[in-house]
Amino acid sequence: MVHRKNAKKIDIPKRYNEPEDQSKIQFRINRGRRRLRFIGKAVALVLLISTSGVSIFFLMSKEYNLKEQLYKEDIDSDYNNKYSEKYNGKLVNVVENVQKGTVLVKNGVKTSIGIVYSSDGYVIANKNMISDKNETLITTNDGRNIKANILGIDDASNIAMLKVNSEDLTSMIFGDSNGVKEGDEIIYFSSNERNRNKLNICSAEIVSKNNKVFTTKADDKTENKVYNILKVKNHIDEDLGCEIVSNKNAEIIGINLGDSKEEVDFNIAIASNDIKKIADDIIENQHILKNSLGIVAKNAKPRGPNGVKGAYIQEVVNRKDLQVGDIDEIGFKPTDIIISVDNQVIDNVDDLASIVKEKNSSDMIECKVWRAGEVINIKWIIAN
Repeated sequence: MVHRKNAKKIDIPKRYNEPEDQSKIQFRINRGRRRLRFIGKAVALVLLISTSGVSIFFLMSKEYNLKEQLYKEDIDSDYNNKYSEKYNGKLVNVVENVQKGTVLVKNGVKTSIGIVYSSDGYVIANKNMISDKNETLITTNDGRNIKANILGIDDASNIAMLKVNSEDLTSMIFGDSNGVKEGDEIIYFSSNERNRNKLNICSAEIVSKNNKVFTTKADDKTENKVYNILKVKNHIDEDLGCEIVSNKNAEIIGINLGDSKEEVDFNIAIASNDIKKIADDIIENQHILKNSLGIVAKNAKPRGPNGVKGAYIQEVVNRKDLQVGDIDEIGFKPTDIIISVDNQVIDNVDDLASIVKEKNSSDMIECKVWRAGEVINIKWIIAN
């Protein structure tokens, strides 16, 4: 990672001598070593006004209350006029959308930023910050701590989809990334490796938009996925952990949760349309398994080179035609690992959902299940 020594970071000042709380999402304005060309045209989101302080900043309130308090310092009218013309007066909406649509994700000693995908409890998180060994909680804007279940993972994009029992979360507004073009000016939010619950804010621009192959390796299997990416020119000089790209209409057009640094002064983010497809596929797969098989499953984690791969059953749930007690008597049990269906090898939840999706209701499937060190056979009927 290349760091620029002259880059200057501006920490948001505290009011009322409030003590620092590392468990809160904090917003910080970043200023780089060099002004970007469009800063000269008054895209001065991160301009430090030496005589009057920072023009816009957020101070997070106490006890995990993430409700924004917007302070505006006096700045010259010419600057205000240029700013208003450039962003059509919508900068506040951009920051509010990101602030309201983010939550804290706590897993053991790790705390990171999650992105609310939908109001009914689906949250996008960084898979590298999530471990099955620890309980996962999210902290909402109104201070609630809610237990989260890991719904699924996409290794290529580094996305972990979480589900919490809540119907009233405030979700991010996702835009259509197909309309993004080279030269578009955007607002860039990022957290860093040293303080993942702090969001830095800077202005940036889209340099290019193209496809990129992401390769993942698990044991002896290599998988390639192609995602549309946005290449972003900015002046953030830190190791980044969570990045959110917004247009000036307060719509999210890109997210990156992985290693985004391709070269000096440039970062990449997966375009929002692909992010939505990744999230929707994970959610759909779980709906298929829950409604058709009566299970909630995740990818099994093989222990060693000869470990068991497949769909690990986390929970057995009611089906329209069967109650949990019936399923437990004649079929699946929690901690079972489905390793094949109709003689087709199952390596993960996606494999299982793909096969089940092609079946008709009332079809019989034959499953091989690893249970407590033994492989057993289970015949199962697909529900309506």
